[in-house]
Amino acid sequence: MLLAIDIGNSNTVLGFYRNDEIIYSHRFVTKTKITTDELKAKFFNILNFCEIKKEAVEAVLIASVVPNLNQVYNLLGTDYFNSEVFFVRDFNKNFPLKIKVDNVLEVGDDRLVNALAAYDRFRHNLIIIDFGTAITFDVVTKLDGYLGGLIFPGVNLALEYFPSATAKLPKIELEFPQQVTGSNTISAMQSGVTYGYLMMIEGIVKKICAEHNCAFKIIATGGMGEVFYSNSEIIEYYDADLTLDGLNKLYKKIK
Repeated sequence: MLLAIDIGNSNTVLGFYRNDEIIYSHRFVTKTKITTDELKAKFFNILNFCEIKKEAVEAVLIASVVPNLNQVYNLLGTDYFNSEVFFVRDFNKNFPLKIKVDNVLEVGDDRLVNALAAYDRFRHNLIIIDFGTAITFDVVTKLDGYLGGLIFPGVNLALEYFPSATAKLPKIELEFPQQVTGSNTISAMQSGVTYGYLMMIEGIVKKICAEHNCAFKIIATGGMGEVFYSNSEIIEYYDADLTLDGLNKLYKKIK
């Protein structure tokens, strides 16, 4: 069994895989100062809840964009699970998808495995949009592989900005109003964030398609991706577990 872990800036997501089947997944807030002992206690509770024996874990594969947590999770894998521990970075030189960027070390692990998972599934020109702390756009073509993309401030950053930087604007929930023109402060703010980001997303996709002069499938993932997928005319597919699936596919290909 593989334990796949995606360490993000805001949240950490993990999944236990038996072959291509995800047995159990779990999400928790990323704490940059967590200790290995605290992680062991957390995973003890997770394993008890999902009734998985730690001895069943053969390997741990990690995508991390929080470097100072890498050693803590490495010790979790070796000491607690007594397993081999791999990081996506270990396979940059023989990554099973062609990578055509200036410096692969600058590309987030999650972006690489998202591209691998999506391309392995669709075998098509792809734009993968990940709605995390940042919104990332990743471009993959059948001819050239992974080409890079864009990074944009995430929706949560906009939601948090209103009450922290203004005197009268309140905290709001992410929700698409039925009409663009808001009739009160809350609906006006919600409309500005949701439709503003949606138009940005669809505009960027249109620009990418024109730049490469080809058709793309548009794939979404990430915590807020489903909300935009449900309200977009161009996003064709949403997969909350895309990053974990990419880790599982990477492990199977390198194994």
